[in-house]
Amino acid sequence: ANILAGFVSYVFGHWQFPQWLFILQAVISYPLLFGLRRLGGAVSSAAGERVLVVGLGESARELVGAMAQKGFQVLGYVTDDRDVWGVDGDGRFVAGPVRDLLHIAETQQVRTIVLAVEGAAVEPYMDVLLRARLSGIVVEELVTAFERVTDRVPVRFIQDRWLLLEQGFSLYSKEVVRKLKRTMDIFIASLALLVLWPLLLVTFVLIRRDSPGPALFRQLRVGEGKHEFTLYKFRSMRVDAEQNGAVWAEADDPRVTRIGHWLRKFRVDELPQLFNVLKGDMSLVGPRPERMEFVKELEEKIPYYYIRHTVKPGITGWAQVMYPYGATVEDAVTKLEYELYYIKNMSLLLDVKIMCRTIGVMVLGEGAR
Repeated sequence: ANILAGFVSYVFGHWQFPQWLFILQAVISYPLLFGLRRLGGAVSSAAGERVLVVGLGESARELVGAMAQKGFQVLGYVTDDRDVWGVDGDGRFVAGPVRDLLHIAETQQVRTIVLAVEGAAVEPYMDVLLRARLSGIVVEELVTAFERVTDRVPVRFIQDRWLLLEQGFSLYSKEVVRKLKRTMDIFIASLALLVLWPLLLVTFVLIRRDSPGPALFRQLRVGEGKHEFTLYKFRSMRVDAEQNGAVWAEADDPRVTRIGHWLRKFRVDELPQLFNVLKGDMSLVGPRPERMEFVKELEEKIPYYYIRHTVKPGITGWAQVMYPYGATVEDAVTKLEYELYYIKNMSLLLDVKIMCRTIGVMVLGEGAR
């Protein structure tokens, strides 16, 4: 709101606001927003959703840990294993058998039951789970609950059938959505270049003065449909940075130049990708485009990695604002889970949310390497 008000005041002279109004707005709005967010978090935790989990495996415990961090009231597990009835190592109640699930849920005023068992192991529980659902209790499977709690789709839990039948993953195939997203890309990229051209010019000059070599960096990246395109960035490393082959960037990477450190920290090196957006190679929001060398390696090691290439890559994305820069296969798995969440739930509203978070990441300089 502050940025928009300043832009309007600058462009439309007869709508100019006095300086004291901007100062008053900042003095009032920022402390108020901070306080309301803290209060909202406290209220959310205090009135957390009451949950029971069917199953006591590693996946169930992982989900429960994530739920506890988000303020859910996880009352415990339900299992037929008599040897573990009582209290588990985390101090949570382990009840049983599953045939008493409905009675336990009603007694504990449970709102949600999460089914954390898979495959044929689900069959013995179907009748009692159906009766629980018909009584008004929400019944969720593991993947759905994990997605709702963590804002990512867990690759290790999903199967082909889930991907085929789950709601989502189809919005991008609608022509009207593609056209609206493309229109928004062109408008915002054009406006950004119009406003930021002085910064682009200054950055160009600083790079040339800081180290030998071209200011603009070109590199082949993998885009929609696994087609390669030329990506533009401001050069932030030495020209001989990859003389021994492609490698992931590291924390405090010695190949980064002096000016390149600051360009990466505040994401200024990414700005030339606005031209990629105008060309149609990229979108403002989407999965991060990787190099073919890394794509081939990751496709061999990570299931469903190919799904990220069903949409245009983006300058920013859900994974970029939710997870720091990754340089390992494990990091790539986690980022893919965030990207699957974005592709599954793609909408223009989500794009706007991601772009707003990106501004915060740029201002604070978080997660860069």
